[in-house]
Amino acid sequence: MQAIDYAVKSGGGAVSRGAMAAEEGASLVQMGVGQEISLNLRRESVTNFVREGANLQIYLADGRTIVLQDFFSSDTNKLYLSADGELSQVLFTEDMGTATFSHYADAGNWGKWNPADDLIFVDGDEVLAAETYDDDAVAMLAPAALVGAGPIGALIGAGLLGAAALGGGDEDGGGGTTVTDPTDPTDPTDPTDPGTTTPITVNPGTHVVTSDPTTQTVAITGTAPAGSTVVVTVDDITLTTTADTNGNWSVSTGDADWNDDGSEDGNYTSTVVVTPVGGTSTTLTGPSFLVDTVVDVVVTDGAGSTNDVWNETEYDTEDGVRITGTSEPGATVTLTVDVNGTAVTGSALVDANGDWTIEFTESQVPSGEHTFDMSVTAVDQYGNTITKDDTVVIDTEVAVTVDTANFEGDNTANYEEAIGTDAPATLYGTTDDPSNTIVLTIGSRTYTVPAANIDANGDWFFDYPSTVPVADRYSVTVSAVATDAAGNSTATDGVQSAQGERGTIDIDTKVVNMSINELGDTFNAGTNDGGVVLTGTSEIGSTNVTVRIYYPDDYSVVSLRGTVFAETTAVVNPTTGAWTATFTPAQIGQIELDDAKVVMFDTDAAGNIDDTDDQYGSTDTIDIDTIIPDAMNAGDVTYNTLNETSGLTMDNVVDSDHVLSVAAVAQDGASIDNLTVGANLNFDVYSDPDLITNSTDYTFINPLGDGEDVVMSIADLAGNSSATYIALDDTATSQVSIGSAVTNNFNIDQIELSFATDAVLNLTEAQVLALSENGDRVTIEGGVDDTVNLTGVTAQTVENVDGTNYDVYTLGEATVYVDQEIDVNVV
Repeated sequence: MQAIDYAVKSGGGAVSRGAMAAEEGASLVQMGVGQEISLNLRRESVTNFVREGANLQIYLADGRTIVLQDFFSSDTNKLYLSADGELSQVLFTEDMGTATFSHYADAGNWGKWNPADDLIFVDGDEVLAAETYDDDAVAMLAPAALVGAGPIGALIGAGLLGAAALGGGDEDGGGGTTVTDPTDPTDPTDPTDPGTTTPITVNPGTHVVTSDPTTQTVAITGTAPAGSTVVVTVDDITLTTTADTNGNWSVSTGDADWNDDGSEDGNYTSTVVVTPVGGTSTTLTGPSFLVDTVVDVVVTDGAGSTNDVWNETEYDTEDGVRITGTSEPGATVTLTVDVNGTAVTGSALVDANGDWTIEFTESQVPSGEHTFDMSVTAVDQYGNTITKDDTVVIDTEVAVTVDTANFEGDNTANYEEAIGTDAPATLYGTTDDPSNTIVLTIGSRTYTVPAANIDANGDWFFDYPSTVPVADRYSVTVSAVATDAAGNSTATDGVQSAQGERGTIDIDTKVVNMSINELGDTFNAGTNDGGVVLTGTSEIGSTNVTVRIYYPDDYSVVSLRGTVFAETTAVVNPTTGAWTATFTPAQIGQIELDDAKVVMFDTDAAGNIDDTDDQYGSTDTIDIDTIIPDAMNAGDVTYNTLNETSGLTMDNVVDSDHVLSVAAVAQDGASIDNLTVGANLNFDVYSDPDLITNSTDYTFINPLGDGEDVVMSIADLAGNSSATYIALDDTATSQVSIGSAVTNNFNIDQIELSFATDAVLNLTEAQVLALSENGDRVTIEGGVDDTVNLTGVTAQTVENVDGTNYDVYTLGEATVYVDQEIDVNVV
């Protein structure tokens, strides 16, 4: 084979040249707009012109094909054949919208000027080799009608000779142009010469029509006697045309003839009915059609459209996710998942049963809680495409917490909270999804948290049933298990983790270990400096212990009601629970109570409040007598100084409820000689030979000497006492000194100076406070010859006591009452 030269002339007159490949197959030339192309070919070298859409296919006798791409895209494009110095234009006509080869028109000769001289080739071609053909052979090679079918594999012979060829001149017959009968170039003949009969034919073939519009334009061609009516039917499509003067006919479907919704998909065979003018109709079987305009794809499992959520178990089992579905056998399905902005793609070929499966690994689609957008695309073997939107939903997490630490605020439900007026006790917690099912195990019982108890944020609460039997005190394990809609469930192995939550709560409905220690004897003014100190035990960890003393007359054990005499908060040892309750002297005062009720109230760490007067504890009573007897008045005492042996004369200074004690003391406090023993000293009847010699006058067995004074103390049966210090005359000194031996053994509430001559007493605040535990005051009696020197006086006033006026001096916290006859010096 020889290469085929060609020349292309643009609308501007520029000429470019090239050559077709010298081998079998198709050669492609891209056409522009307003271009003229000349091929170095003789007319007889062309067997057919075929239009395929906008392309012109030229079939050569040696089997080669030349494709002028987009030739029909412009009405101004022109085609020439040129060889041996001759130039022929190939002309086409439009018949029923179909381009048809009409004839050749001579366009010029070499050696005579012509605007198309640039397109003339002086060489011949070797398509038909060097053989010589007679007129009949040449006619056999004349081009057939220009149709939209595929290449013509076999020439139709004499029936194609209706196409005329022009021997020369322009196409309107002027300028010496000769019209030549195709069957005899030298003898013009009417193309409708009855000596030539065009056969009724239809070009066979199989056409595939898809959703691609370019496949929906299909040309059906054939031959028939000129003027014949041709009706082509494909399914419900009917196309009608008339055979042209050359005996060719052509119809073409368009995209408007086909439905793209798949309603016409299937296999069809066209029917061609040809009816010659005045003749009988002939029915032919035309080309077959495979119509496939749609492809579908359906996801059947594993996606959001199928309501599938990949939970932890499923995700771990598949090592990711698996999506399955159906489509046309042979189609290719592609899934594209948008994983946080990254496209992850998987593809599968649909099997013969129409099934497909695509898997994504854990590295492609991560675990957690995600909803990823996914596109599902299917492309069948004919190029039909469909894309659907879907999602991949992954939920491999579920979380739950139970806040046992804050159960009833302190991890413990007390009596009122568990079964009392504040019941029920409430547990709180959280979960990651309000639709989760939460199951609580409290001890050996299992409860489901009502859905109404879980709010939109996942916060939940559960009321511990007050009907559950409870012991006095116990701890119970609480575990919470959540199961989400995806089927994920928290761990139930008892190990606290991110997925499961365990803890303990305490139920404490009773205060234990309450008691009051032995109360002992009567509390008098000397006990605890006139106060009352009680002790006992409470529950370890108690937050408050209160002790009350009730008046005995109106207290009721049943109602725990009565009049409170005194109340104090005890100090509790947090380690042992031992408590000490101190009632101050100011709280007690001077009072006498027999069998006063003592009740302790204990508030434990759980908030339970109990007392020792109900079924859980015990009560106690105490006696309190803090009334101090009046000090003995020195006016009731006569001191006989004769030889200092007669002693004292006393006139009924005590009664049977009191005890008189008399002591001889050294003024320097070095010694004390107790002159009386026993109790219930009654001066009217009592006789003690060791102390006294008669019932009215009492003689010291051991006479007193200089430097010795007398202390006379009166005590009641509760042990309260008050003493008078009697200073006796001392020939050696007038100074009166009261030593610590006296103040440590007696409550000196009164000092008598009248028995001493020119007595001098010096006192400070500290000395006054040390005289007596009964209080911070002292009364001094004496005469005009006596002197009292006071240090640290901060105030002075006069006060009448039982009809007698006293000068009252304040020394800090001490108070001194002085007989107004005594000379007082304030230092």
